[in-house]
Amino acid sequence: MGNDVNVFLSKTGITDTVIINALHNCFDSLVDSGLWSKIKVFYPLVGGTAYTTKFDLVRRNKSAFDIIWHGSPIFSYNGVMGGAGLNAYGDTSFNILNNTTVGDEGYTLCIGTNDASFSSDEIIFGGFNGLAKTYSLLVATSTSFGTRLNSAINSISNSTKLGIYSINRNSSNLSMLKNTTVVKNVTTSGDLPNVRIYLLNVMNSLGPYSVGYSAGRLQTTVIHFGLTDAESINLQNIINTFENDLGRKTW
Repeated sequence: MGNDVNVFLSKTGITDTVIINALHNCFDSLVDSGLWSKIKVFYPLVGGTAYTTKFDLVRRNKSAFDIIWHGSPIFSYNGVMGGAGLNAYGDTSFNILNNTTVGDEGYTLCIGTNDASFSSDEIIFGGFNGLAKTYSLLVATSTSFGTRLNSAINSISNSTKLGIYSINRNSSNLSMLKNTTVVKNVTTSGDLPNVRIYLLNVMNSLGPYSVGYSAGRLQTTVIHFGLTDAESINLQNIINTFENDLGRKTW
């Protein structure tokens, strides 16, 4: 039984045995695989309230990166959802520049709904400084999956928003994965943005991007070191099991 999980349960007050068992199994799998030490922030987004979904599972971060929710997110057992007119987003307080080394950054997240995009530039996760032209973000709609990690936008076609996504940068290599499959590998370069990471939108220097609000439902969300493709596939498999154990896997 993981100490990090016990601290998390104590903070959230969660007593649901399905969630408790799923958290312990997920944590144990991450430790056994050697991935836990490579994770900087882990948001299970469980419990169905603004309070329970704000907490980071990584004990070493204490409360430094607990999420501050803004607007009117929709909270449920299945995660946290944005929506048209709700101006919903979460501020993680995680500054990508201060907590990451260029060329060793990554993130993985689950999108559990396939709602049609309602904004002109829907962004699920990230931050950018348009003036400095530094970016770290993920865009996912029902027709495209894209990321801008320090340099130019990279995207592929998407048949559904549903799924688990990973972005990694190792040195100058950028890899994009969806549902345990590597969908793109390209060369990238550039600096990191000096901004905090937002969920369900993106931090645009000083606040949320006015046309970036997401209608998707976020579930497990992780910020980690840049992983190899094999490590990302392993992480996605572990999270797939976690989401299945919770009964909220939709992809």
